[in-house]
Amino acid sequence: MKKLFTLLLFVLAGFGSHAQVLVSQSFNVTTVTNTPPTGWTINSLSTNTTNGCNGTDISQVPSGGFICSSTSPAPNPTAHSGSGMGGYNSWDISSGSASEFVSPVLDFSALGTNTMTIWVYNQAAFYGHDSLRFLVNTSPTSVGGYLLDALIPNYNPPSVGWTQYQYQIPTTFTSTTNYIIIRAVSNYGYDVFFDDVDVTHNPPTPCTGTPAAPSISNTPYSAALPVCSGSAITLNGVDPNFPTIGGLTYQWQSSSSASGPWSNVTVGTGATTRTYNTGALTTSTYFRMTTTCTASTLTSNSAAFLIPIGAPQPSTISGSPSFCPGDLSSYSVTVVGGTTYSWTLPSGWSGTSTSNYITITPGLNPGTISVTATTACGTSIAQTKSIVLSSAPAVPGTITGNTNVCNASTQPYSIVPVAGAVSYAWTVPSGWSITGSSVGSSINTTPSTNSGSVSVTAINGCGSNTNSIAVVVVNSLPSPGTITGNSTPCSNTLNTYSINPVAGATSYQWYLPSGWSGTTTGTSIQAYTGTTNGNLYVTAFSTCATSPTSTLATTIIPSVLPTVSLSPSIPAFCQGALITFTATPSNGGSAPTYMWQKNGTAIINTGSTYLDNKIATGDVIAVTLQSNAVCRTRDTTSAQFISPTVTPSSVPGINVNEAPVPALCSGLNRFFTSSIVNGGLMPTYQWYNNGYPISGATGNSYQSTMLSNNDSISVMLTSTVACATTPSVFSNKIGVVVLPNVVPTVSVSSSSTTAGSGQINFTTTSSGGGTGATFQWLRNGVNIPFATGSTFSSSTLSPGDHIAVEMFSYDPCAMPSLVQSNEIVLDNPLDIV
Repeated sequence: MKKLFTLLLFVLAGFGSHAQVLVSQSFNVTTVTNTPPTGWTINSLSTNTTNGCNGTDISQVPSGGFICSSTSPAPNPTAHSGSGMGGYNSWDISSGSASEFVSPVLDFSALGTNTMTIWVYNQAAFYGHDSLRFLVNTSPTSVGGYLLDALIPNYNPPSVGWTQYQYQIPTTFTSTTNYIIIRAVSNYGYDVFFDDVDVTHNPPTPCTGTPAAPSISNTPYSAALPVCSGSAITLNGVDPNFPTIGGLTYQWQSSSSASGPWSNVTVGTGATTRTYNTGALTTSTYFRMTTTCTASTLTSNSAAFLIPIGAPQPSTISGSPSFCPGDLSSYSVTVVGGTTYSWTLPSGWSGTSTSNYITITPGLNPGTISVTATTACGTSIAQTKSIVLSSAPAVPGTITGNTNVCNASTQPYSIVPVAGAVSYAWTVPSGWSITGSSVGSSINTTPSTNSGSVSVTAINGCGSNTNSIAVVVVNSLPSPGTITGNSTPCSNTLNTYSINPVAGATSYQWYLPSGWSGTTTGTSIQAYTGTTNGNLYVTAFSTCATSPTSTLATTIIPSVLPTVSLSPSIPAFCQGALITFTATPSNGGSAPTYMWQKNGTAIINTGSTYLDNKIATGDVIAVTLQSNAVCRTRDTTSAQFISPTVTPSSVPGINVNEAPVPALCSGLNRFFTSSIVNGGLMPTYQWYNNGYPISGATGNSYQSTMLSNNDSISVMLTSTVACATTPSVFSNKIGVVVLPNVVPTVSVSSSSTTAGSGQINFTTTSSGGGTGATFQWLRNGVNIPFATGSTFSSSTLSPGDHIAVEMFSYDPCAMPSLVQSNEIVLDNPLDIV
């Protein structure tokens, strides 16, 4: 079922993209089998013949992997789809063993591209490097095959689990017989598994518009490498559209000129293919290949390709391009297969030859020498050489060689050969010797202890000319002397250091302090300083001597980057406020200067501060610092500040208690409230008593039971409103009237204390009753009806009665307001003796 489903997917995909399924293989088995699917073959490459699980070759394996009788190897994945998968039991196979799984034969001859996809089970096991390799070949083996990829599924793969890999088959595989080879190699690691192997053919895309221009891949021919008349040449056209673009036709064309006109070829074979055989050629002919898009009828042409016909043209004629009258000159060409050569000389010259070499006696006039080669292919195009009448050789050019040499060393000297010279004469200082010839353009010498000149004279039949150079024999070198350059350079800067040339020196070596870099040879160097102090050294050298060392001590001054920042004196900008702008420099030096601007207009001010009380919203204040710091990396630097919104000024205000606080008794709670204007979002308060702050009284209201008579209460508001004219303001003052607390008292006295003695009068003595105090008389603790005066009289009292009075005080500060007097107890008259 899985195979059918996979095939269905490819068929559906084919309807969308016209792709053709060449092979689609799944492994729907329920038991391990070494028998490959139909059409597939196995190449067994194992070094062992048995193992503990299921043979040594690639197998078809059900979901769950190889289940062995002993410990099962890992991993044990479920098939990518369906009931089975391909597997290789690396766990139980000797390291180095291999097995190849070979597809049925595949036809890649159709135009278009071919693609292989395969699913591989990856696992980051870090154990064993068992590999899967995918190849394509024209024979059913990996030997000589093209490697598409090599995977190690169980060693740090790019992803874990089933992963699909896709490969484009190279377009060089265009035959009808091709194979996909899956090669598994064991390294004693975990088993490897693959599934759902598919190979599809993707037909070419139909061409539209103008096709890409073709080219001709043959090695170019030339006059020196022509072909014989009657030769047939096979031309190979290269179409960059092939094989991915279809709907193209080809046509070969010929012409007698590289610029045309062009005609379709009528002889030969393959005139409408990419490979064309010209047939027998009798004249030099140009060919080109055209590619036409059938759909658009637009055409592209290759460059013109010439096939010359005839004998090879002789090479460039060697020999002197000039002569003196009476000179004897020789000229030749390289043998290129010609059987005979024919030389033509200027009028008045003499000399004959049928070979590639001729000796000539020039006449009195210049002219042109020419030569042709005759072969079985005919007579070639002539090769020519112009010969001019010469004079004495020019002065030899600069003599190349050392001008400071060592005694008894070998010293070569040479010049560029002088045009027209037939020989050279060299002279050397007294005592020197010349090794070998002294008549060529170069010599070898052995110096003595004498200095002098080496000269050379160029000679021909027309005369001679001489050039020379002075040569010093060096036995020792003096010190390079004082090193010129900055001894206190800035860090990380380019500096030049130099010395005067040392007589006899051929080279110089400089040694830089640690961390420096730059050139280190020559009499002058450029060095990038580092950050480390140190000594600069230089030594002069010749082949035979070394000078003493010259030294320059350097002290590095650190380079600094001047910067400047700009800040206002207040965070909020209020209308009319005086704002100080301060420029804070870094690495400004000992005497920095400042240039200020407001909205682009210069301000006459060179100090580090600028004051302004007319700042408006959006004003731009800018300052430029002119640094005079030593080793500064720049002279000026700037900063600017853009004014935020300028806020109008506000006047805060606060008032306490719209109504006066009434007079209250001592100890009673008094309340004070405030009302404010322009207090801002988070105003703060501080209450005061008699001008002194009250601890903890910081709310918008205040209450207290501890006030005294004539206390004065006020509050200070600290506003958070932007641009307050006065951040803190005091309220009005509220005077406090405190009434003293009163303890009422009442006592009773009587005219008699004996019951039955007639009318007894009771009177009160009281204090703290206030205005209109009221009384209630009590008999034995019970109110006596209607007895509410300050006196009480009765003649009906009985012995033992208890008479007392209650007073209710109307004093506003009475505490308590109701008090009771002492009791008068009446006696029994009989008890009185």
